[in-house]
Amino acid sequence: MQRLAFCSLSLCTLLATGTACAQTSVTLFGVMDASISRYSVRSESWDAGPARSVRQSTWALSPSGNLASRIGIRATEDLGGGLAAGIWLEAPVTNDTGGGALNFGRRSTVSLSGRLGELRLGRDHTPSFLNDWAFDPFTSNGVGLNLIAVVNSNLATARALATQTTGSLTDRLLGGGLSAGTDNYLRASNTIGYHLPAGLGGVYGQAMYAFAENSSQRGRYAGARLGWAGGPTDVAVAYGESTLGNAGASAEKIKSLNLGGSYDFGSAKVLGEWSDVRNERHDAATLASVSDRYQGLLAGITIPVGVHMVRASYSRVQFRSGQGTGDSSVNKLALGYVHNLSKRTALYTTISRISVGNGQNNPGIMGATPLVVSSPIIMPQPSYVTTGGMRPAGALGFDMGLRMMF
Repeated sequence: MQRLAFCSLSLCTLLATGTACAQTSVTLFGVMDASISRYSVRSESWDAGPARSVRQSTWALSPSGNLASRIGIRATEDLGGGLAAGIWLEAPVTNDTGGGALNFGRRSTVSLSGRLGELRLGRDHTPSFLNDWAFDPFTSNGVGLNLIAVVNSNLATARALATQTTGSLTDRLLGGGLSAGTDNYLRASNTIGYHLPAGLGGVYGQAMYAFAENSSQRGRYAGARLGWAGGPTDVAVAYGESTLGNAGASAEKIKSLNLGGSYDFGSAKVLGEWSDVRNERHDAATLASVSDRYQGLLAGITIPVGVHMVRASYSRVQFRSGQGTGDSSVNKLALGYVHNLSKRTALYTTISRISVGNGQNNPGIMGATPLVVSSPIIMPQPSYVTTGGMRPAGALGFDMGLRMMF
């Protein structure tokens, strides 16, 4: 990381006359991660005809197999009396192609922090997502990322497409500034957030509200997270609500509740999470109230041995249809290895296997692939066959790559 300490010319002029100059530090940071990856999905027949199976696969050079590729700038200014101001600008990097316009969609915040905590304004991670990340051995990256994250991303994407049918695909998926239903699972825009201060006996937490900035309240988010970390133990609970509409039959929310924890034995660290996500909306034909549920479990372990790290996880999501049309489920096993060449650079490899049960009941959401979003519209990848009596059956994922932090 590159750090600079400076004062503006005007401030230093004041210093020369006897007035103190506030200290400002600026940090340039980033991650570059590239992997040779293979994604493969298998579809199978479920109708009364002869048994059929179709597999589609592709090799890819992909970013973010171990950590998300990014570049960012952080700056803090000591205002005295324990008070500090800060900015954080963080942009995704598509280092596999070198393309894409620079944007700070990962994070763009300005904050004021002190003894009472931190007030943060801008675009940031949602509190309800952080347990899906913090208690995943693969930190929600690469083909090993947990199914709770994949299914939640698929749900947000599917409902964003279903509830906004006009405009360009970008507008429908991202809702302007990445703030609509698609994006409020992972991050939210137009937010005001509060973070508890350190020194509360291990208690930590945050709350967030995102302004919709429209009459339908599409893109509004409200959520909070509260946890305790002491010694080898870390546990946290989080809740969030994302609004996709509030007008009569178009009223719809995605509500997420999860509880995660970890315990570090020294020789190994075990992690786990329970998740319950509800999509509350109205049936398009009957206008009856519908509450679909996605119940998830995650169990994982990391084993450090010198410069080596072994990671493994099992995750499962069960779909409970609010319309009585039948349930589906998806299970995933992931195994990974990291060889740290230094504190900043590592080689890694990960393999994963996904199995889908009754995939015809909800193929768009429960048809999980090894990527964080299963839609080829958003992330180029093989897609399941879901027409002609076919349904998602399973998938395989493989990453082998190099990651460097700076």
